[in-house]
Amino acid sequence: MTAATSIFLGVQHCLADQCVVAPATLTAETPLETLGIDSLERVELTLCLEKHFGVTLGDQCIKQCRTIGDITTVVQGASETQTETSGQEG
Repeated sequence: MTAATSIFLGVQHCLADQCVVAPATLTAETPLETLGIDSLERVELTLCLEKHFGVTLGDQCIKQCRTIGDITTVVQGASETQTETSGQEG
């Protein structure tokens, strides 16, 4: 399994739990608007993703996302950046 696939599955899991939908119904192209996610739920989603992936996401990162694929890209970028940064600290 690739890193991108693993991240997508984690994003899918967080969204499925939060929106109470079957994970299999969520694709990378699924618009967040169709899930009825409001601003408070985006904050909750951000916290879930940070906990699940062990990354820190900026307040605006998820707010700007339109699809599940967008979220996957943001989380993957944060994960790669923070992995590189932690590797340089030692």
